[in-house]
Amino acid sequence: MKAGDGGAYLDGGAGTDHLVGGSGDDTFIVDEQDTYEENDPNGGYDTIHISQNIDLSLGYLEAVTLLGSQNLSIYGNTSDNKLIGNAGNNYIDGRAGSDYMQGGLGNDYYVVDTTETIETDENGNTYFIEGDQVVEDVDGGIDTLERWEDARFISQDENGNPVLTDSYKILENNIENLILKGNAKTGFGNDLDNIIVGNEQDNYIDGLAGNDTYIFSRGGGTDTYSFEDNIDAVNILKIQGYSANDVSAQKYGDSVYLSFKGTNDHIWLSNYYIADTENTTYKMDQINFDSGVIWGVDDINTLVNRALTNHAPTVNAAIPLITSNQGTEFSYKFANNIIVDQDSWDSLSYKITLTTKDSSGQYQSIPSWLSFDTATQTLSGTPPANVTGNLSFFYWGTDMYGYSTATSFNLKVSLPNQAPTLLNAIADQSVTDAKAFSYTVPATTFKDPDGDTLTYSATLEDGSALPSWLSFNPTTRVLSGTSPDNTVPLNIKITVKDIANQSVSDVFKLIFVVQNQTINGTSNADTLYGASGNDTLTGQAGNDILYGQAGNDTLNGGTGNDTMYGGKGDDTYIVDSTADVISESVNEGTDIVQSSVTYTLLNNVENLTLTGTTAINGTGNALNNVIVGNSAINTLTGGVGDDYLNGGVGADKLLGGIGNDSYVIDNTGDIVTENAGEGIDTVLSSITYTLGNNLENLTLIGSTAINGTGNALNNVLVGNSAINTLTAGVGDDYLDGGAGADKLLGGIGNDTYVIDNTGDIVTENAGEGIDTVLSSITYTLSSNLENLTLTGSTAINATGNTLNNTLTGNSGVNALNGGAGNDILDGQGGNDQLTGGTGIDTALYQLLVQSDALGGNGTDVWSDFTIGNTTSNTNADKIDIGDLLIGYSGIYNFTSLEPFIKTVVSGLNTQLYIDRDGAGTTYSSSLLLTLNNTNVNLNDLINNQQIII
Repeated sequence: MKAGDGGAYLDGGAGTDHLVGGSGDDTFIVDEQDTYEENDPNGGYDTIHISQNIDLSLGYLEAVTLLGSQNLSIYGNTSDNKLIGNAGNNYIDGRAGSDYMQGGLGNDYYVVDTTETIETDENGNTYFIEGDQVVEDVDGGIDTLERWEDARFISQDENGNPVLTDSYKILENNIENLILKGNAKTGFGNDLDNIIVGNEQDNYIDGLAGNDTYIFSRGGGTDTYSFEDNIDAVNILKIQGYSANDVSAQKYGDSVYLSFKGTNDHIWLSNYYIADTENTTYKMDQINFDSGVIWGVDDINTLVNRALTNHAPTVNAAIPLITSNQGTEFSYKFANNIIVDQDSWDSLSYKITLTTKDSSGQYQSIPSWLSFDTATQTLSGTPPANVTGNLSFFYWGTDMYGYSTATSFNLKVSLPNQAPTLLNAIADQSVTDAKAFSYTVPATTFKDPDGDTLTYSATLEDGSALPSWLSFNPTTRVLSGTSPDNTVPLNIKITVKDIANQSVSDVFKLIFVVQNQTINGTSNADTLYGASGNDTLTGQAGNDILYGQAGNDTLNGGTGNDTMYGGKGDDTYIVDSTADVISESVNEGTDIVQSSVTYTLLNNVENLTLTGTTAINGTGNALNNVIVGNSAINTLTGGVGDDYLNGGVGADKLLGGIGNDSYVIDNTGDIVTENAGEGIDTVLSSITYTLGNNLENLTLIGSTAINGTGNALNNVLVGNSAINTLTAGVGDDYLDGGAGADKLLGGIGNDTYVIDNTGDIVTENAGEGIDTVLSSITYTLSSNLENLTLTGSTAINATGNTLNNTLTGNSGVNALNGGAGNDILDGQGGNDQLTGGTGIDTALYQLLVQSDALGGNGTDVWSDFTIGNTTSNTNADKIDIGDLLIGYSGIYNFTSLEPFIKTVVSGLNTQLYIDRDGAGTTYSSSLLLTLNNTNVNLNDLINNQQIII
């Protein structure tokens, strides 16, 4: 809808309308769906009726009438605007120009920045300038006016010319609150209950009639308040930003002068002491503070009376010489008792000046490089290079009534401070572990070029505190303490500071020497104590008591029935009597008993070695024990735990018990006894050996060509470095011949063979399970072997046989050739060459690396891929990529798979690309497989079911 040139009334009604103004005085009626424009700056005086916030500076409209009852804002422009609110709470700011503002119902807020005034032209003629006009209805809400200029009355001189008077306008009718801003200094209320807020100017404020509230804030200047009002009215002055303790009062004529401690803010309570009449009072009723303190008339009187008995502050203490250095920051905090005031209710504010005066007779301010924090009474600064010698100052204390007292002090500025230096490095110190020591830092370690007295401190090298057992006396420079057992070396940092807080440090190592002691008893009953070292305690004859304490100790009671306490550390106990007693606590190291008699390990002792040549026996406990026999025939019993039993050279009996036990066999007469269900056990044999009942694993040791045979369990058979024959028997067995050219016979079961030598021979009969070869060399599966996995990372190859083989590559470049049968070719990492051979063969791609575009697989080439329908063609090959796709949930057809898979014919070959998530973002389309000498499209592969998802 577009207006013409004569002025138009534009109302689109219901629907989404676009209203365009013309050159006349147009009126726009705009609802929520409408848009409008007035682009002609000379397009008349245009008015808009709208139910939205509006800013006229964004176009060429002049007048606004708000619709509805929402809380909305109006902003004018440079024209003389007419701004009409609605029934809501409106914010109306006419900005530049002489604006007419009318809020209507609701709590409205007006910004008045232009008032009626006069100006004089170049010929000396005065003329009238209109200001903003605010009109508010009776009962139109609680409204606020923000005034930026004083509103003065205008009169005429004897010639009829307009002149400004010294009379000021009261607050507009029906408006309750007035806020002074900018250059406004004077605020008058009206007959309503007004709230009047001053600004930083020196204000004169009079609420006139009504119960009025005046608000004065910190930084408000010197304000004058008139409380002349009906005696029944309640007028309140709110002081913000100050506490009641900051205020002093003095009487001047009939008025009261309030001052605020340490500031230039003041308040005049005008005509406060004029006597009340029957109907009129000149006093405010309350003064309120932020803290909740409320003053009444009596409190003001008390405060005024204090001024009559006030005492000036006095000097109580001298200020010592303050020292500083050029270019170095200093800080000095004055004591609280230098200037005092005997009036208990009084408080002081402080300042510092020079002792010299300026041309006006005022004491000069301190130089700019100095600052004085009055709250903390701290003087600080950095003297510049052109200042030296003694500077004189006055330190002033001023009470709340303006009485001041000063005392002088001097600031000495010296040449730039020189930091202390390290003269002689502190040598590393060795002390005895767990013994008291003391060390004095030499006085010649540090030197201060200025001759300052140095302050010492000690920390660890990283600045953290010393351990609690170690202390440092900064006066005597003594480091002392008693370390715990086995304390590791400490790096100690000694730091010195001069009076300017400049410092230097030196670090030395404090080393704790553990002493290994040899302590021998006598033929009597002795009690021997070791220390923190690796001690040797020998009781000799007698029934002795030995305490090893910390360290890896050796305790030998000697003859007699001895009691031995090892303590912390890996201790060795020598036992020669069945009456010897060993005591070892939990978690006190890995300990061993060397016994020349039959012995059973007590609690918390791990290992047992039988000594001598007598046929004796050894028994373990519930821990994981190592039990070793001597050269005679021994019976070793492991008990509960994962035990290691080595009978030695004799024909020994080894009983493991519950747990995963290990047996060392070196004699054909050795007998191993293991019950069913007692763990996974291993025999370590240096002779040809056949596993007995309930033994799972066999490892051949040494370098002799020996053989190993399993049993009916699932065995792990491992050869040594020589040529071995490993025979597994029944069970799913694992055979690894080791480095030699070995013969591996799996037998019945799903067996696994490890191949690392071209001379290794695997023998497997038909119908003896599904078997796997793990090869680190190029390998061809022999008869009756189904699967082959290449290990390591070397570029080696795998060839199948006529069975249905699974050939798996390693991370290198492999050639996989399935041969006859329906084979699975899994190249893994590396760019592999695949040859399926006859049969329906499948290239398998597994997810190896989640973040990789190909899932960690390489880019492979298939040399003999056969196209055909897999349900009817016995040589049609397949490609399995289901593990790589992310988020695929469609049906098996071209439409669903096309975002993930793409085929590109390149000459005689076909390239297959995949985009793992089908989005073309995180995983870009990447070449996975090239089908050599084959041209095929994706649709044919899907129809043939040659793509496996």
